[in-house]
Amino acid sequence: MSKRACIAFSDALRIEMKKFGLKVITIEPALYKTPIAESNLLEQQNRKSWSETPPEVKDAYGDEYFDAFLKNINVQMKRAIPDTTHVIDLMEEAIIDVDPRIRYVATTRLGEIRAAILMLLPTSLTDKLFEKTTPKCLPRQSTGSSVDSSSDNDVTSR
Repeated sequence: MSKRACIAFSDALRIEMKKFGLKVITIEPALYKTPIAESNLLEQQNRKSWSETPPEVKDAYGDEYFDAFLKNINVQMKRAIPDTTHVIDLMEEAIIDVDPRIRYVATTRLGEIRAAILMLLPTSLTDKLFEKTTPKCLPRQSTGSSVDSSSDNDVTSR
């Protein structure tokens, strides 16, 4: 589940649980260097998943896309924050505070500024910015090389 999906789930859970007098507090850490997010481990796990992926899915994406995906993970992990102290401090604050905030975002000052700017931008522009951090190689199927023009996947023929 992506971070965005977790946040959306937490927001829905907070609204649902309020009627029972329960508070749902969300701690949203940025990208931190932890053992679970170690680059070599992530690469090993992804390679294992790729090796177990059905051939038709592997054919649709192609090895080039998978390699670009792995490269992107390594690039992203280089910007991961090494010290998790801030996350732990926010967890403590959320637990001890008499009137805790709904959401605690654990990031650097630069990350806070970046998030504030992104929230002010139109979605179409933020989508384009995020595209720059995704693999540049398209899955094979999206290029049309493995999709028959008369197939159900060809929306232009309808």
